[in-house]
Amino acid sequence: MNRCVLLGLVPLCLVLLASCREDDGATALHPANGPLYAVASAFFGPDGTTTYVSLLDSLEPQEVDYTRALEIPGWADLWVYDGHVFISSGEAPTITKYAVGVHGELEPAGEISFQQYGVVDAAFWSTILVSSTKAYMAGSQNDYIVWNPAEMTIEGTIALPTPPDHDGEWNLRHGTIDRNTVIRDGKMYQTLYWTDDSWLEFPQDSRIFVFDLATDTVVATHTVQCPALDVGSRDDAGNITFSNWTGADMAALIIDQPEPCMIHIPAGSETPSAPDYFPAHTGGRLGAAGRYIGNETLLFSVLYDELLDLTPETTIDDVSGQLIYKLWTMDTATGVASVVDGIDFNSGAFIHYAIDDKDYVLVPGPGYNSTELHVVDGNDASETLIDLRGWGIRLFRVR
Repeated sequence: MNRCVLLGLVPLCLVLLASCREDDGATALHPANGPLYAVASAFFGPDGTTTYVSLLDSLEPQEVDYTRALEIPGWADLWVYDGHVFISSGEAPTITKYAVGVHGELEPAGEISFQQYGVVDAAFWSTILVSSTKAYMAGSQNDYIVWNPAEMTIEGTIALPTPPDHDGEWNLRHGTIDRNTVIRDGKMYQTLYWTDDSWLEFPQDSRIFVFDLATDTVVATHTVQCPALDVGSRDDAGNITFSNWTGADMAALIIDQPEPCMIHIPAGSETPSAPDYFPAHTGGRLGAAGRYIGNETLLFSVLYDELLDLTPETTIDDVSGQLIYKLWTMDTATGVASVVDGIDFNSGAFIHYAIDDKDYVLVPGPGYNSTELHVVDGNDASETLIDLRGWGIRLFRVR
């Protein structure tokens, strides 16, 4: 383990990261003012979770040197915005902001705590940065906590409308903000839905809130008949699609939950479509995690249930993390979908980032304890560029 972590000196070691290496530390971290990328993954080991944050000079094929990675106890998180690096703690609801030095040194530039608001953590699956001075975090009281990334200060809270509670049978859930919030024409679209305590059973409907960023108000609420909507994206033309995350498809297959589907909001319209079911495009297979990539193409995971030997005793835990998904693309103009060549069966919960005019995907392996980085170009994928330790969910160009 990196001795910075053992000594509890993470902020200091970010400034002097070269001295935290196992080598002599005399070499500059990265070429002066050269390209810099950040990648983060969480490893779920027998003694707990460790998060690794690595800075890379390129995204060309390479091996990550984990002796030079920042190791953070717990499931921490990473975001990059406006030229700064933000890292949330894995053990407390705090975020630390870092400026980037000439050689890639991360220099502390402020910290913020959300502990007084009752949130469990400050990870970016609960937060969206919408400008250099405004970000929203999902609060514990069906509200947004508004904070300022430039000043690292909390500005207040905004109460959200409370949808019907389905007679108290379900728990209201915010969609996971980092992967389901879409901004279009000054408005933010975000889903809410309901589950039971296990997060595995849910009613048929979800809600889509339309939030005006200038006035901080909800200007519309749409009721849609797709369950557990938790992934959203938009294409270059402004078309929006929401779909389920992995898990909802397994619940439909194994414990007879409502069949997941997609909802589209076309460019220039505020009217959601009727449910669009994955099997109509995949020859009968369930799907999840739809995300737009270039050329008005939707990338999504497809569940190959024929790989499972299901019995009445099979549980979702039994199949979660198994290599039972393939990535597919769909032409949104025609609805024609086909498998992506070059990426093998995987765990389904891929993450997409558009960087340097390329579509990068982080594709999880068995048990989410390894991740491959690929570039997807239409129906073709590159060779594995980088193998990550653990579940990789963050990839950014820092400069």
